[in-house]
Amino acid sequence: GGFAQQIRRMTRSAQLCIFALASPAAALPPAHGLWINRRTLLSHGAAASVLLPLRKAPAAAPAAAGAGVAVYEIASAALDRRSYRGLRLANGLQVLLASDPAAGKAAAAMNVAVGSMSNPEAWQGLAHFCEHMLFLGTASYPDEGDFESYIASNGGSNNAYTDSEETVYFFDVGAGALPGALARFSDFFAAPLFTESATAREVAAIESEHSKNIQSDGWRTEQLLRATRGVSGHPYNGFFTGNRATLRDGGGGARAALLDFYGEYYRADQMDLSLLGPQSLDELQRLATEQFSRLPSRPGPPQPLSLMSPFVVHRLALVHRLLLIRPFIPGTRLPCQRRAAMSPPIAIPIGPPASAKYDPLGLPLSPDQGGGLGSGAVASPFATLVVPVREQRAVSATWCLPVADFDTWLACKPQVALSQLLTARADGSLLSLLKREGLGTAIEVGVEEQTRSFAVVTASLALTEAGLAAWPTAMGHLFSYLRLCREKGVPSHVFDDAKALAQLGFRYAEPSQPQAFVTATAASMPLYRPAAWLSGPSLLEGAGGPPTVRQLLGGMTPRAAMVEVCAKEVAPKAPLSEQIYGTRYGRQPIEGEVAAWEAAPLLPELSLPRPNPFIPKRLAIKAPQTLPRKEGVPSPTPSLLPAADGARVHFLPDRTFGRPRAFAYFLWRSPEFYTSARTAVTAELFAGMLAEVLQEATYEAAQAGLVAASGVSSDAFTVQLGGYDERLPALATLVASTVRSFEPTQAAFERKVDILRRQLRDAERRQPISLAGYRRGLALQPARFSNEQLAAAAGEVSLSDVAAMQEGVLREAQLEAFVAGNLRENEAAEMVRGVRAALPAAPLAAERLPIRRLRRLPPGGATRQFLAGNPEEPNGALEMYLQVGPDEGDDWLHLLLLSQMIDKAVYAELRTKQQLGYIVQCGSTEADGVRGLVFIVQSSVQPPPELEARLEAFLRLFRGTLLLTSDEELDTYRESLAAQMQDVDQRADGQASRLWAEVATRRYDFGRPWRSSKRMRRVTRDGLIGFYDKYIAAGGAGRCRLSTHVFSQRSPPKGPLRDDPLPDAFFPPTADGFGVDWAADRAVV
Repeated sequence: GGFAQQIRRMTRSAQLCIFALASPAAALPPAHGLWINRRTLLSHGAAASVLLPLRKAPAAAPAAAGAGVAVYEIASAALDRRSYRGLRLANGLQVLLASDPAAGKAAAAMNVAVGSMSNPEAWQGLAHFCEHMLFLGTASYPDEGDFESYIASNGGSNNAYTDSEETVYFFDVGAGALPGALARFSDFFAAPLFTESATAREVAAIESEHSKNIQSDGWRTEQLLRATRGVSGHPYNGFFTGNRATLRDGGGGARAALLDFYGEYYRADQMDLSLLGPQSLDELQRLATEQFSRLPSRPGPPQPLSLMSPFVVHRLALVHRLLLIRPFIPGTRLPCQRRAAMSPPIAIPIGPPASAKYDPLGLPLSPDQGGGLGSGAVASPFATLVVPVREQRAVSATWCLPVADFDTWLACKPQVALSQLLTARADGSLLSLLKREGLGTAIEVGVEEQTRSFAVVTASLALTEAGLAAWPTAMGHLFSYLRLCREKGVPSHVFDDAKALAQLGFRYAEPSQPQAFVTATAASMPLYRPAAWLSGPSLLEGAGGPPTVRQLLGGMTPRAAMVEVCAKEVAPKAPLSEQIYGTRYGRQPIEGEVAAWEAAPLLPELSLPRPNPFIPKRLAIKAPQTLPRKEGVPSPTPSLLPAADGARVHFLPDRTFGRPRAFAYFLWRSPEFYTSARTAVTAELFAGMLAEVLQEATYEAAQAGLVAASGVSSDAFTVQLGGYDERLPALATLVASTVRSFEPTQAAFERKVDILRRQLRDAERRQPISLAGYRRGLALQPARFSNEQLAAAAGEVSLSDVAAMQEGVLREAQLEAFVAGNLRENEAAEMVRGVRAALPAAPLAAERLPIRRLRRLPPGGATRQFLAGNPEEPNGALEMYLQVGPDEGDDWLHLLLLSQMIDKAVYAELRTKQQLGYIVQCGSTEADGVRGLVFIVQSSVQPPPELEARLEAFLRLFRGTLLLTSDEELDTYRESLAAQMQDVDQRADGQASRLWAEVATRRYDFGRPWRSSKRMRRVTRDGLIGFYDKYIAAGGAGRCRLSTHVFSQRSPPKGPLRDDPLPDAFFPPTADGFGVDWAADRAVV
């Protein structure tokens, strides 16, 4: 469920598969109805003007394709190292294959075109419940934990999410384990068990997940919008995730409801599979065909449909729009039949998509709460006043708009232009005006929901204290800007720039991680014709942009807006309570405000954006690509450029990736930022004000693919830059010169202080598991300041303190820089000189370098207990931290291997079997060079001490699990981790980030992944058990435990809170690794 909100804005999935007909009179050959060639791609309106090379997979199907398998050509960027093939199996399943010989992992994702909008009215949350149940045993693999255990032991991960119209399941795994993973994964969709015991038990997990979400403002406001503006009877306004009550505690016919839901919607012709691995396309096709051809296309025998049935005519109209062929006339042959001799026809049963039940229902939301935008007189408009859990002040306008032409929307993506218009930061922008008048601090615009028939669009303004008092004025500025866009028209360069940047992004894109790739492509496959499965989500095509944006803007009027004011200050006017999440809210009539917004004149301070001058023109590759990435071969390492005054400048030209991008990192080490809570707050405010200035100064550059960021930590000031290399040196100089030249204003200072104070108050209202981690950090890092200390200091700091810090910042500092990518050595050196000239700093004496220390825990254990800051939070949390120490010998390798083995086992026991809570995790951690193992459990079922007792009982039994682990299983874990360790540097940005981490931590061990991989393969069972007995097992000689308990205020402990003392003993600071001969395979990893 949580993944749905993250992916929601990426794409809106909808089932637009092309259906073949199975009828007694005539069977059409759908195998070729889906054949797309490059000519078809380039005939798509203005798509012929796409000036970038597209590459296609070979058109011919392999000899082993088998009867009934259709093959598609897939357009991809010329620089894409992966090769692709599209399939449709005989049962209607669409498959995207991606072969990447350099991939260290394989991955797969299945998109089922049914989501929470298909929940039966009597079973709210059933789609989400079905998603959970598919992981809990299948006919061929009945053990509930088999799939997750197999994935974990082979170095992988898995998850799923249920959105409004789709459910997506995904995993990654070591490449060699892909066949076994697919065998288990395919059984999800062929033969899940839905056992009575698992059904009754897993509903507790649904309840725990809902409990986790209860205090989340995102879930609360989304449900409140449905409750206050939802049109009665529309399934969009249901309770998507469900809870114990709506699922009847797993009884009362829950299993029967699950079986009915699965049987109706989980059909191969309603699914899309994306599969990636280092295997060849032919091998991937063999695996997909063997494992997924058995999926049923629909329950029961094929049902003949008349060619004249309304459903068939509707689907054929979609075929016409999707394939861009001449209008279909019932009774005539489809143009695609001309390829019939190339493959035998396939008769696929046709079933209506899940959306067929709700697409005709009209708009789900209305500003008059159910009256319907087109149903007659609109009731008096009102604003919803919402009391949030977290600190925020915002006013938003949401519109529910009809989608007249879904295909045109997908091609031109009008939300891109809309976002660029409303979130611009340059002079003349809406945000610039709101800041200048002291009303607002940020703007967010997004499509919250997208289906074939409607879109939900939201514009949200983050307000200052003065802005909250004058929120109608802030909203008036928004509507004035929207009116400006409507009346003046959106300039053509807005669309041209967006198209050009999309083309550049697609052409020079680097391969995403396997799991991310399959998840994204599976979600978008139903939206696009097969040839455009890769290019469709990325490119802006056709001439539909201007008219579609005009239509969008035409609907974004004051009277059609659903206005929401969200702030704690509205509590006195919020007497109502939403039923599911308990959100407090009220209603305020705004007829007068709406009339004023409708009549408001255009504001002279507002203007439309100018053409972007930062779009790159020179994209030449400057170094020969002589060092292609090879599995198991270490990547090239940076060289040291000459530099004065003790600075270290590292440089690595790109000879591997062949992209016109570069990256630059600058770090000035200084002890001046964290000498007291007051200086820490001053540094934070200075960094925030600088970031605000840079965001406006570099906005156009950011839109054109150039990113600049700055920040402070306890021991350094950093600047990071990246993007197309043509303008990167100029951007670096601009950022460096701005550090000391920008003018801190009182208005900006007050904005940042207000934001900081609210953030600090919010920090105490986080989820209990986050609070536990924060409390551990305070206990182990004595130089760290608490939220209370920082909040008190925020009340003492003045603008003059920030100005003084700006004046004296980095007068003495140790500079370290790293430049990588498509730059020559002289260009990199010149960039660094420009930055140093703009921001000069005298060398910092070695004895003044900041030192970070971590507390050494004594053998035994300590417990510290706290209350959650949010009185409404129903959950408590346990965090158990077992400190191991610095990298010595093979300890780090043992720790990694154990955490991998324990994680799924503890999840299966405490979460799946005992149902203690939705969040149960185990993982390794590092702070200031010191390693440890962390267990976390968040629960509304048991208090933290009982959670710890259950965890200790699990650990006592786990030693036996280690002893019984077969040599084959241990080898699988070892090999998967060894492969993961060296599966790095797949992308230029990833390589630069990894190398920079070595520089920033002063370790400089650039070849560490490959050495660690070799050493992981030498880890023995005896060494692993010895490590477990020493550091993990209760009573171990080296076991150093810190347990943090966070209690819900609803269930506090009976006695006083424990606060066991910790000794003032610390690990030595991490040594500077510069000049160390790491290649000697030392004992330190």
